[in-house]
Amino acid sequence: MASITLAGTLLDPNSDLAVGDEIRFTHNSTTGQTVKGAISLVTIGPAGTYSVLLQYGLVLVEYKDIRSTQFKNLGVATVNASNPATSIPELLN
Repeated sequence: MASITLAGTLLDPNSDLAVGDEIRFTHNSTTGQTVKGAISLVTIGPAGTYSVLLQYGLVLVEYKDIRSTQFKNLGVATVNASNPATSIPELLN
């Protein structure tokens, strides 16, 4: 199955590491062996780094600050061979 890997360090608006923040990826399409509605959850660790393998498809990206109780919708991204993203911010741009 075709996929991309996103990796990097995530910072908050104060340029501090976003430790404990969560990013949720939900497939909005059934593509290959990934079904619509499948979820991947990434929690930013103590070093502020992340790495996630995303299968091709339309992916809803949501973000939850460690102090929040609900995820915020950041948009839907197309994950495919035409998308050169290697980090979460690049995916969202």
